[in-house]
Amino acid sequence: MKTYKYLDADLDLIKLEIATYINDLSIYKPGFTELPITELLTISPTLSSWFETLNCKPTYSYMIRTPVGSNKDNAHVDNWVEKPIENTLSEYALAINIPIKNTEDTYTEFYEYIDGPVKNMEFGSHNIIYSFYGKANLKEIDQFSLTKSAILNTTVPHSVINNTDKDRFALTFRFKKDPWHLYD
Repeated sequence: MKTYKYLDADLDLIKLEIATYINDLSIYKPGFTELPITELLTISPTLSSWFETLNCKPTYSYMIRTPVGSNKDNAHVDNWVEKPIENTLSEYALAINIPIKNTEDTYTEFYEYIDGPVKNMEFGSHNIIYSFYGKANLKEIDQFSLTKSAILNTTVPHSVINNTDKDRFALTFRFKKDPWHLYD
């Protein structure tokens, strides 16, 4: 099963355009902080035209702050499903992530769920159910480092591993109509 794919983007220009908007990273709490998508795309014409070029329209955007020490115990899926979704007409199964700061020495692991407890929790203002696998028996099936933009299947159990001494920051974008054409 494919879990992620790198995408080409002019990250330097995008980061420059959004720098004043997200300049104080200390305001973001660990986890997800929603950012107004319309404002973000207005502030960064490069980001907006990149999404147009990719033929996809993000519905939501979030800053993800992954604290020092994050590990496999934080394994989760971002939108509860019985099993991972593959290339269907889905909503919010795929995410495009863009590295912001301290992503080089961290990585995302993907897992196959073997057995054990799964805890479902509603997260955020959009009534999305997250499933947490921290105490479950998982088998690592893939991993990548967010050194450039990437699209990933968030219905596959995954976790960011941060063994550094600095929190990791990334932007993530979610889609009402998932852009599977980018994933294939």
